[in-house]
Amino acid sequence: MLLIIILGMLFVYCTAEMVKVSASGTGIGIRKDGPSQAVVGQTVSYSITVINLGDYWDRNLTVTDKFPDGTSTSWSIPDLAPVLQPGHQYTISSISYTIKPGDVLPLLPPCIINNAQVAGYADVSGVHLSVQAATSFATVILTPPVAIFTESDHTPLVNETVTFNASSSYAPNGQIVDYQWDWEGDGIFDFDAGTNPIATHAYSQPGVYYPTLRVTDNNSLTNETSQRKVVSLQLVGGYSVSFEQEARATQTQNPCVIVTSVFAILGASAYLHPKFRHARISLKKLCPQTNYSRHH
Repeated sequence: MLLIIILGMLFVYCTAEMVKVSASGTGIGIRKDGPSQAVVGQTVSYSITVINLGDYWDRNLTVTDKFPDGTSTSWSIPDLAPVLQPGHQYTISSISYTIKPGDVLPLLPPCIINNAQVAGYADVSGVHLSVQAATSFATVILTPPVAIFTESDHTPLVNETVTFNASSSYAPNGQIVDYQWDWEGDGIFDFDAGTNPIATHAYSQPGVYYPTLRVTDNNSLTNETSQRKVVSLQLVGGYSVSFEQEARATQTQNPCVIVTSVFAILGASAYLHPKFRHARISLKKLCPQTNYSRHH
């Protein structure tokens, strides 16, 4: 029971803003504003507002911002006029902080806590009375969606339809609302499937391709994954020719076909992904009269 109570208190602490002020008549308040949600690695922006809540001038004010990693920054701010008079509040804007994995508290939900405080004195007819206030601001840390997909055929023939299935993708903090596909892996997403995790595509040219899936969840967070698993095939002289990365072209001879180079097979239509400078010719014997096969 005690554990449940403690966890409940931590949950409130991780979602609530707290402001402390001193006694009535000489009060001061502080508020910190920022994003309610973020992800690890994101640089977020905060602001701090200090407000005179009393009937006297607040002077010699210092604001200290304490970040989740234990570092801090301080500012001296102008004197604040009595409550509701011009100049009774002051805002420090554009305070930035990059969230690190170690900043995240293992609460429900996971979050980071930013603390700030102000201290100074109220000038009560020449008498200096100490004033101070503190606040904590919580930002819930979201986990981006996870992109996963499978293919119906890793080595399809040219113009053969391949089915791409992203049904195993998931969003830890919500649901996936968009699936986008980059068929070649060139950074251009060719097809937006909306909420449908299944798509089909046929490659019109032989070569090595890097199909990429991008998923977006209902928090507008994205994730991508690529696979070097689509190797298109072109049938020539009874052979199928495939490309594989980081290997060199070779020569071979066979009763069914003579292969002198990659261009002898594919000619001007040969396609190699720019990430790789070399290719391997893989000759898979399709002629029934011989079982010759060679790989280099």
